[in-house]
Amino acid sequence: MKSLVVGIGNPNFGDDGIGYRIVEMLEGEFPVLHFLSPSFEILHHVAGYERVAIVDGVAFGKSPGTVVDFPILPQSRKERFGGGTHALSIEEIFFVGYETFPEKMPREVRLIGVEVKTMRPFSKEISQPVEKAIPEVLKKVREFLLK
Repeated sequence: MKSLVVGIGNPNFGDDGIGYRIVEMLEGEFPVLHFLSPSFEILHHVAGYERVAIVDGVAFGKSPGTVVDFPILPQSRKERFGGGTHALSIEEIFFVGYETFPEKMPREVRLIGVEVKTMRPFSKEISQPVEKAIPEVLKKVREFLLK
């Protein structure tokens, strides 16, 4: 099965770098990509893959270090997370991909997010709660891509 790990986030903004950190750890085990922020460019890179795991820092109002894991489905609607024309969520971007060229889109996509504690500019340091979540994130990515 052709699988891919996409890390999203800036490694120089504290906890926002969790996606980058995970991609570094999984490089060589799976094909990996890193993006500083979600953009339509992601669609070009995921085309042709069957499974894609997206790892990102999230701010859902949960305790820092909480891991969230949910599918991004072809029928996902942008209304779920909102967003404007210049700040699209990953779910909105994939919705456009499934609507525009469904035959090229991955069969399964999961967002594995970690609730951030701090996003300090010019800091590569990840907070302790987010650091502690790394083994769980790695486990979830591997389970999803190897099932």
